[in-house]
Amino acid sequence: NASIDNFQPQLVTSIRDAIDDFILAGAARIQRGDNHLPTSMMILISTNSYQHFRIRELVQEYVELMADSWPGLGHSNRLQSRWQISFRPDIQMFDQGFELVGGGNSTLNQSRMFAARPVNYDCDFSSISPHIPQFLNQIRHIVLNSGAESSGEIGDNLDFDTNGYPILNDEIIPNLKGIFYGGYSLGRGLTLTGLTTSYVIRLPGD
Repeated sequence: NASIDNFQPQLVTSIRDAIDDFILAGAARIQRGDNHLPTSMMILISTNSYQHFRIRELVQEYVELMADSWPGLGHSNRLQSRWQISFRPDIQMFDQGFELVGGGNSTLNQSRMFAARPVNYDCDFSSISPHIPQFLNQIRHIVLNSGAESSGEIGDNLDFDTNGYPILNDEIIPNLKGIFYGGYSLGRGLTLTGLTTSYVIRLPGD
């Protein structure tokens, strides 16, 4: 209990990169005309709900700072570099089509072919950067933990209607943009629609 009470997480470089990737992916989906669809990020933590809320506070602060100061404080330059280096090469590869050696489903078909896209998704950072502020302001921070009350804090409830639209705390939000924090619920196969980014903090067996 003492270690839990003294738990003070920090945002290391890898989780900052993951958040930046989520923001870039979300802005790119808006640029492609998909803002009506959900976009999700999962942060898988230990089963202790206290840790979920502490990490949510840090991530929410990081996102809100970026929203308030965009494009300043180096945010635009950092995201532009990541878009050029980490996103565009993969997007271009899928646009052009490629062969995945060893990705087949049988000994007769040992490789898998990906056909070229009929519409190219590759674009320069200047095409998606105007959509970043909109996406930042749409992000909701959602803790999914049925035992959250044990830490004196209130978690969120997530469900889906018959059309597959997310229902967050009894509110239907068809285009929910969410960062989901949790342990047991996320780790046991909960399906998040529009999942673009996953980040795992917990240790094996935790």
